[in-house]
Amino acid sequence: VPGWLWLGRKLGKHVAFAGTLITVAIISAINMFFTADDYWLFVVFFIFKGACFGGLQFLPLAILADVIDVETAETGKARAGAYIAFASMTAKISTALGTFLAIRALSFTDFNAKLMAENAFDDLFVLRVLYAIAPAVFFIGAIIIALRFPLTAKVQAELQARIKSAQNA
Repeated sequence: VPGWLWLGRKLGKHVAFAGTLITVAIISAINMFFTADDYWLFVVFFIFKGACFGGLQFLPLAILADVIDVETAETGKARAGAYIAFASMTAKISTALGTFLAIRALSFTDFNAKLMAENAFDDLFVLRVLYAIAPAVFFIGAIIIALRFPLTAKVQAELQARIKSAQNA
């Protein structure tokens, strides 16, 4: 998280967030080509992917704080709890839905999850697509949204000044 915090301050939170998404998308896509012989290489990539998930968890909440400031500046109301609750609910629903859809898609194959089970190439291919390519596709959409995010550091400073001015009035 400290590295993502530093990058967020240096480049902007939304750009740092896009960076985490780009890195995870690339790592996910590369995973498509690993075989059982690439175990340690997979472990190294998985560690990097895990480090990115610190940024994926932290940076959206930091961005959410900026979004909350927009409403506070415009209405004078502090509704951080509602925003955080909605973000938490959305994260849980998306995780549950993504897991459900992936498992459901895999259930249409003859994939056998038992240890050392023999699986057909087609079944393993579907598993690889669900693990490697499907998330990367969703990350690409999120990258586009993140890079178009309008709340820059300059806009955030202006919002903070408006909020402080309103509180002092």
